[in-house]
Amino acid sequence: NLKEPRKSARILLSCAKNAFAIGKPNMEYVVFPGNNQTVNNQKKLFIFLADNSYLGVIKQKDISDAALTDNILNLLIDLGSN
Repeated sequence: NLKEPRKSARILLSCAKNAFAIGKPNMEYVVFPGNNQTVNNQKKLFIFLADNSYLGVIKQKDISDAALTDNILNLLIDLGSN
């Protein structure tokens, strides 16, 4: 639903690169909250460091942040990216 997805992707990539550069070596992911007014249904964008690139995941409303991050981090470990 983005009006300018390429521009948004460049902004998010820039933010993620800077956040991971500042937070190394302990940072595992970055969260960008959505602009939805309802806290429980808020969409969030999680960006994980995956080897030499990034993995972006949009959280669905029926999973907790902790469950999502644990599952993704375990997947990345299993794939050998972390």
